[in-house]
Amino acid sequence: MATRRKEKHYTLEMDGVSIQVVQKSMRSIRFTVYPPDGRVRVAAPIHLSRSEIKDYIERRLPWIHKQKERLESMDFVPEPEYSEGELHYILGRKYPLRFAGVRSTALNGRSLEVPRSLRGQKTKIQRSMDGLYRTLLKEFMERRIPVWEKAMSVRVNARGVRKMKTLWGSCNIRTHRIWLNLELARMSEKCIEAILVHEMVHLKERLHNRRFYSLMDRYLPDWKEREKELKEGGIRYY
Repeated sequence: MATRRKEKHYTLEMDGVSIQVVQKSMRSIRFTVYPPDGRVRVAAPIHLSRSEIKDYIERRLPWIHKQKERLESMDFVPEPEYSEGELHYILGRKYPLRFAGVRSTALNGRSLEVPRSLRGQKTKIQRSMDGLYRTLLKEFMERRIPVWEKAMSVRVNARGVRKMKTLWGSCNIRTHRIWLNLELARMSEKCIEAILVHEMVHLKERLHNRRFYSLMDRYLPDWKEREKELKEGGIRYY
């Protein structure tokens, strides 16, 4: 029986950048620059030599520097404290948090109302707010998916919301299921719609190729501006 080769972990210093490298069982090399501090990670196939990986990184250094500069220009907000009056983004708008005699977290006019019984319990407040985010995104999908099904002549068999670390959305081509990232509830509806359309276009074209982007241009001509707003909006937590 063949034994699985172990992973390798090490750090390379190149052009003033500290790069974390992990080599493991995979087919292609992957570069990631993480917010908010611009940490760089390279995941590479286990069979590549260190010199080969350095060659790959050398060719990608301009992109790495560009991504780090982009992150430095962004305004990141700190982890929320869930205190009275603290501002929270919901569907792209700011709402002050108020503790009130309500059973669950909800929007009330221009305020975000949280059960008074949860005051000081950050984990429970976050869970309650996640419930609100999930409800809002599901309502959005219920409203907008039928519109785009008709426009694209496609069918979405199932939809859902979940937390995702690296994706705003996903589409299962085989089952025709669309997922949206829970974090999207903080963004404007035009940004959410851009991701929804993106995932639904995958039901017509699986790959990110010329045909895919041609379809995006047809259905949502300003999709580039919407995705730029999503990337640069600064509504991010660390």
